[in-house]
Amino acid sequence: MEKNVLYITYVDYLESAFPGVQIKIQGQTMAMEGAGLHVDRVNQYGRDAQLVTGGETRLISAPLPRLAIYRAVKAAVEQRHYMAAYIRFQFFSEDVRKICKLLKSRGVRVLMEFPTYPYEGELHQQGPKGEIKLLCDRLYRRPCAKYIDAFVTQAEEPKIYGVNCIRVLNGLDYATHPLRTIRPARADALHLVAVASMLPWHGYDRLLHGLAVYKGGTKVVLHLVGQGKEIAKYREIVEKHHLEDQVVFHGAQGGAALEEIVSGCDIAVGSLGAFRIGLKKMSTLKSREYCAWGFPSVNATPTDILSMEDPFCLFVPEDESAVDVEQIVQFYHRVYFDSGLTARQIGEKIRAAAEGCSDVRAVFRPVIEFMERGEGK
Repeated sequence: MEKNVLYITYVDYLESAFPGVQIKIQGQTMAMEGAGLHVDRVNQYGRDAQLVTGGETRLISAPLPRLAIYRAVKAAVEQRHYMAAYIRFQFFSEDVRKICKLLKSRGVRVLMEFPTYPYEGELHQQGPKGEIKLLCDRLYRRPCAKYIDAFVTQAEEPKIYGVNCIRVLNGLDYATHPLRTIRPARADALHLVAVASMLPWHGYDRLLHGLAVYKGGTKVVLHLVGQGKEIAKYREIVEKHHLEDQVVFHGAQGGAALEEIVSGCDIAVGSLGAFRIGLKKMSTLKSREYCAWGFPSVNATPTDILSMEDPFCLFVPEDESAVDVEQIVQFYHRVYFDSGLTARQIGEKIRAAAEGCSDVRAVFRPVIEFMERGEGK
C-alpha cells in the first residue's frame, strides 16, 4: 500500500516572504520521499489555499485564507488516504482544531511541528495582531492537542500540552547548498553578511550601533540581505550615524545574486536578539545555511550545532548592548590569519562539521519512523 503523507503549512507560497521556510519544507519533503513516502501539500496561496497532489495543483477558495486551508485539507482526505499528516504550527485556533479532528476521523496520524518553542515571545513581538493570536492560541491549545499524536520540536521538553514530543534538530539539504566561492581574506577589510527576514529578534540594530562607535583600522562593511519590518529602523540608524559607506541594503535576494553577495563576504551574523522573545537556544535553518556556505559566524544565543568553544564561532553578550565590533575584527584575524588554514580550508571544515550533525536526511529520520510505526491516539 502506498504510504501517503499530507504536509500542511500556512506559509504563503504566492508572497514568498520567507524563502528560508520554503527551503526547509522542501528539505523535509525530500527526506520523506527519499524514505519511500508520497507527500502531498496544502499551503496558503494569497487568499486561497493550494493543494498539491502529485503533479497537479488546485486552488481552493473561501472567505478567509484559514478556512481555505481547511477546505483544501478536506478535499485532500476525500481524494486520498493518508497514513500521516505533518502540520507546520502557526497558532492554535478553531480551524486548526477542525483540521486535526477531521484528520483523526479519517484514521490519520497527526504530527505538528513547532518551528520555535517556546513561541509566546514571538507572538508578542507581532503587536496587536500577535496578542489576538496568542489569546486564541491559549483558548484552543488543549482542544487541539487531544487530536495530535506527537509534537515535533527542537526543544528538550518530553511533553508539551500533554502530548509526547519528537525532538529533532533543524535539518538542511546540504546537497542543494554548495560551499560559497571563497576568496582570500584581506587584513584591511572585513565584510559581514546577515541574511534574514529582518524581524526584531534578529537584533541587527545592536550591530549597527556597534559600527557607529567603532574606530579600528580594519574597514568593516555589513551586508544586510532580506526585507522585513526592522529595515526602516535600520535605515534610520544608518542615516543618523552616517554609516552609508559601511552598510549595504541588498533587499531580498536569491539564486546567483545571493551567491555573489555571500561569496564576497568573510563572516556571517546570526541572530543577535533571540533573548527578546525568550529563546535560550537557537536551532535556525539560517545557522545551517551559513555553515553550508562555509562561514565563521557571530551569534548571541547558543546554537544546537555550534558550541561556545567552537573556534569558528564568536558569541557576543545576550543583552541590548551595542555589539563590540573590535571584538569581531579580532575574531576575524584569529580565524583567517592566525589559524594556519587557508580561507577555503576553513570553509570546508565548518561545512563538514555541520553537515555531519544536521543534514535533513539524518535529523528527520525519527519523524519518519514515528509515521511508519503507526503509533497514535
